[in-house]
Amino acid sequence: MKEETISDRVIKFIMTLDDEAFASLTVTALAQEFNISRFKLLRTFKAEKRMTLECYLLQEKMSRCAFLLMSDSDITVKKVAKQMGFCTCDYFIQVFKKYFGLLPGQYKEYKTRRSGENRRSEEVDRRKSTREKTSGSEDRRKGFNDRRKGPKDRRKSSSVLKKAAAKSAKKRKGKNRSFL
Repeated sequence: MKEETISDRVIKFIMTLDDEAFASLTVTALAQEFNISRFKLLRTFKAEKRMTLECYLLQEKMSRCAFLLMSDSDITVKKVAKQMGFCTCDYFIQVFKKYFGLLPGQYKEYKTRRSGENRRSEEVDRRKSTREKTSGSEDRRKGFNDRRKGPKDRRKSSSVLKKAAAKSAKKRKGKNRSFL
């Protein structure tokens, strides 16, 4: 039977914490909880999980923040930042954007839109099926096929682009010449 490693015990401990206790959690407090030095905890965690403990704590904190934003529609970004232990709201927004690629407000809006998308897509499918029944099999968009670009048109546009690229390359060569 496999013995539980220190990093597994740390992760299990972190998962049992509520948001308030997790917000005030530090690496030093974790080391004291497991009766090992801070540096040994950091080294063993990185060796076993191939990521730093700080990185794991930030990952867990960001996932909890995202869950809070999605689960409660009335919660503000400022409340989430304060609840998860960030010193300022601006810093929380900066870290959140770096981690998710979106601002917390945008993330919340995107996720609420995505959750309602299933209901809306069912409604759109229902509308499309009723239109198809009434319109028959004919395509209402007259000349639809005429508007598509054929392969010859694509070749022409790519040759125009090649000429423009060659022209700009010549200009760059002329600018790089040095006069003696």
